[in-house]
Amino acid sequence: MALLGDLFGNSSAVSVQELQNQYGSYLMPQEKIQMGFKLVRDILLFYRSHSFQ
Repeated sequence: MALLGDLFGNSSAVSVQELQNQYGSYLMPQEKIQMGFKLVRDILLFYRSHSFQ
């Protein structure tokens, strides 16, 4: 458990605009980034997909 606490203690929020610029091309047009975090050298993205017509 201490390892997880240490890892998540080192995370920092990344702006949606920065994430959109860097990773937006990997998403489908209806998917929008909601938030993201940088964890050492990894990125965690949370996005929402609006596939309803």
